[in-house]
Amino acid sequence: MFRFDRVIYFLIILFSLFFLAEEGFAFKQLDGCGVWLDADIPISYVIDTNAFSNDEAAAIERAFNRWGSIPGSSLRFKREIYNGQKLVDDPFSYPIPNFHLITKASVTDVPDKYKDILYKSGGAATYLTYARTIENGRIFSGSIIFRTRPTADTNWSTSYSLTDTAYMDLESAALHEIGHFIGLAHPDGSFWEWLGGYVKYAEEAQTILGNIPKGTTVRKLYVDDILAAQTLYPAPSPVISQNEESGVAGNVTFIQSGSGFTPNGFATLHFCKIGTTVETTQYMAIDTTGCFSIAYLVPESEEAGSYEWWAVDNSTGKVSNHLSYTILTTHDSSIDQKFQQAYQSEMGTPQGIHQWEGYWVQNYIDTSGFESIMIYNPNKDKVYWVHGQIWSTVYKPYGGILQFGLPTSNEYSYPVSDSLNNVRQDFERFFVTHKPNSDPWWQPYPISLSTSVNPIIAQTDTGMYPPTFSLGQTFRQWGTDFTPNGYATLHFMMPDGSEYPTMVQRLDSIGHFDISYTPPLDKPSGKYTWWAVDNSTGKQSLPISYYIGSTTAPTRTITLVSPNGGQTLYEGSKNNAMYWQTTGNVEKVKVQLYRKDTKILTLTDTFDGGSVLNDGNFFWDISGIDDYSESYRIKLIACDLAGTCDYNVYDYSDFYFTIVRKAPSKVTGLNIPNSAVNQPINSNISWSKVSDATSYNVYFGPSLVYQGNQTSTTFDPGTLQYNTTYYWRVDSRNEGGVTTGSTWSFTTEKAPQLSVSTTDLDFGMGEAGTPTTTTTFTIKNSGGSVLSGYVNKSAGWFDFSTQTYFSLRSGEQQTIVVSGNFPIPPGWFETNISITSNGGNSQVRVHGLSEVYIKWSLANSPYTVTQNTLFGVGYRLIIEPGVVVKFDKDRVLQINGTLVARGTFAQPIIFTSGQTSPAAGDWGRIYFDATSTAAVFDPTGNYLNGSIIEHSIVEYGAGPDGIVYLNQASPYISRSVIRNSLASGVFSSNAAKAVVRDSELYGNGGCGITGFSFGSAVMNVSGNVIRNNQCGISLGNGVVNNNIIAGNSIGVTA
Repeated sequence: MFRFDRVIYFLIILFSLFFLAEEGFAFKQLDGCGVWLDADIPISYVIDTNAFSNDEAAAIERAFNRWGSIPGSSLRFKREIYNGQKLVDDPFSYPIPNFHLITKASVTDVPDKYKDILYKSGGAATYLTYARTIENGRIFSGSIIFRTRPTADTNWSTSYSLTDTAYMDLESAALHEIGHFIGLAHPDGSFWEWLGGYVKYAEEAQTILGNIPKGTTVRKLYVDDILAAQTLYPAPSPVISQNEESGVAGNVTFIQSGSGFTPNGFATLHFCKIGTTVETTQYMAIDTTGCFSIAYLVPESEEAGSYEWWAVDNSTGKVSNHLSYTILTTHDSSIDQKFQQAYQSEMGTPQGIHQWEGYWVQNYIDTSGFESIMIYNPNKDKVYWVHGQIWSTVYKPYGGILQFGLPTSNEYSYPVSDSLNNVRQDFERFFVTHKPNSDPWWQPYPISLSTSVNPIIAQTDTGMYPPTFSLGQTFRQWGTDFTPNGYATLHFMMPDGSEYPTMVQRLDSIGHFDISYTPPLDKPSGKYTWWAVDNSTGKQSLPISYYIGSTTAPTRTITLVSPNGGQTLYEGSKNNAMYWQTTGNVEKVKVQLYRKDTKILTLTDTFDGGSVLNDGNFFWDISGIDDYSESYRIKLIACDLAGTCDYNVYDYSDFYFTIVRKAPSKVTGLNIPNSAVNQPINSNISWSKVSDATSYNVYFGPSLVYQGNQTSTTFDPGTLQYNTTYYWRVDSRNEGGVTTGSTWSFTTEKAPQLSVSTTDLDFGMGEAGTPTTTTTFTIKNSGGSVLSGYVNKSAGWFDFSTQTYFSLRSGEQQTIVVSGNFPIPPGWFETNISITSNGGNSQVRVHGLSEVYIKWSLANSPYTVTQNTLFGVGYRLIIEPGVVVKFDKDRVLQINGTLVARGTFAQPIIFTSGQTSPAAGDWGRIYFDATSTAAVFDPTGNYLNGSIIEHSIVEYGAGPDGIVYLNQASPYISRSVIRNSLASGVFSSNAAKAVVRDSELYGNGGCGITGFSFGSAVMNVSGNVIRNNQCGISLGNGVVNNNIIAGNSIGVTA
């Protein structure tokens, strides 16, 4: 039947495809609207929990999360706690900057100036929601408004199966409005509105379309929505990093990490040896935060050289930065043995071996817990070291440089046979490759053992920090980690803040400089600061200071620069900064803490060490102060080196601060590992108690859904679904705010599944009342969870020999043994075994044939059939070899049960006429009824059981059709002679797979074999000699193989 409407629909689809091919899937921005600035930082919003129920709030949050989880987009949203703030006069302005309120409002709440936006002419309420959007790329205080009741017959719904057109789906509307919120307009309506009548809404369109039908859920983003987020808010390229730039093969582990990839996606890591084209790759899974981290222990077999690596985000195709690392020559085991002998005498623990300029260096931890350093000189085959306390407390704190003072027995160990001069030469070669002639070799000198981020400078130590020198006094200044053979510019700043002329210093072959410096006599006394800049790289050292003394001390003053007013500080906050300026000989500053007007603590009273630096800065921590209701203030006092303080010079009494509670620590100690599988469906989730949290927000479900706020650290989600991935997150909460936890997931176990090896258990045939017969079947758990249940017989004659209850883990199986006697009276028997379990139910049919055995023995032969004789169902006639069975006139042997007539070649069984002069047609026939037992064969065709005529002679019968008559019966006739029948030898009426094999059929008045078989009933005739009959074979359906057919009036007919 021709369907005109389908043709129209097809043409519209073709047109739409052509239109989209021309225009492309596209999005449209609102006129004059930009994008959010810093959209890679989550945009905060609050949901008015006074206006929305928990289910409604969860629906809106899901909509934000869907927009904020698009691969390849930096767009992210963060829900903040609603503190009860209300809309101000303008319903689209929220009173807290940089936050956005999601609320409901009635018609009367909307000012007149917005009614032309919310309603079209005629007063019809066509807009149910409205989002204020971006203005010139600036983040402002905005809102998304949902009508309290959109129309008289419409309300908001959160149902997943919404069909009632009296309701509008809240989550669908939220997805739509968030699209406006990020700067998207409705697409051009002409085409889409025309197409919407023929193409189901939102199947080929955008969530941002102008109309969402009531009673419809549109809870996903489409290709144009995703394209818009990726185009307007593209994700930055991923970034990779590593912990080492070089190391010795076999002794270095590279920690290679990456961030900014698509969460839960994959990245491909590329590795290439520099100077070659050989590249290897590694496939890496990305975690839920878009990061990965791997640890690569370089094997000793790794080829030395420089390598480059980078990573590609498989979801977005974005390529990270490139990094390189160098693998150094592998040391042999003899070096390990040298260090082994050395540190065993010190009872230390080795930490790793590094190579530097032909020497081998190893760190170790001594028994006091200090880190020490050993140096092995392969030229002299000797090991030297600096003991732990000296290295850890004197040298290592200098930012990773080594500085050595006068060698003493506490600093160096060396073989007693070595002279002090030899030790000197070793250390001079290793540490002092360049030194001034005026200094002894042990003069402190910085040598970097690893590449520093910035160069380092040092100066002569006078025992005070910063050091103080007299006018005209010469002292030493030096530096390291500059560009070898390059230049550095030294800068000097005077006490008044001005800078006098710089000095350009040539660097040696290892990037050092070392000078003797005498400050000019015409410069004022006070604090000087100097620093150095590498002219090749532009990297600058940290500044250090020194003092030039004078005979008169200027007046001391101290002025606080910042902070210049009240501050609010979080409990436990660190490195809170104060900055001041001083004049005169201010060498010390007391910093005192007051609660109101009472001094409670002197934080510091010196510039020496600690967290106070002699550059007008002070960094301090909030610790042990937990009174949130009081105000505190800081007082600064200027002092000189002699400890004389001007207590009244500066009292900054109005520098006050209050302490507010900070948001709690992040939740840890979750009881189910992330991405765990095969979790029980009755699993609870729990986490460690957060000491500074008062309650917890719990999110849980196949997608994160807010479950509520609670104070306990255990959440019971109830019985879960099998084979389902659940996501969960726990946010800690207190008066200071909410700390978002990590999103974890787990997958529940698969459901148990009952599998039964057979549902049809055939006991076969057996003599009634014979001893117990046994057979088996198996039950198996093909699912995941534990399968448990019972096996029960519903009725019948058998019982079980094993326990009927079962409990099976995944993949396990159990054999069920079924046993019983063949019942009396004889006949077909049947019963059922029922299996009930938590993984499904099943039944196994148990059946068989119980028979009474009747035997015609050779001793009583011959047997004469004087009457028509019937062997019914459940009766088996067994005829021994050599028995002769004679039939009176027209008598019939009818088999409704089983006939087993198996003679031998030497002693055939004979079925013949009882007449003195036998002739064809003297007796009736052997009649197999449809109820007779069919012959059963094994897979290779060997006879197993059932009715059979074998090594027998059947002669002189007739019957109306044939001497052996098969009425829908399937016996097995083998190695027998069928002859001198008045009609056919074998006559089959729709015989079900009867078999006549290796027999001789001749001298019959009809065909040797006649068969009327239809459908699937296939008679098998093979290996026979069929001769001198009226016809050879006449079959309607059958398989005829390897027969000799000769001397018949008609050979073969169908």
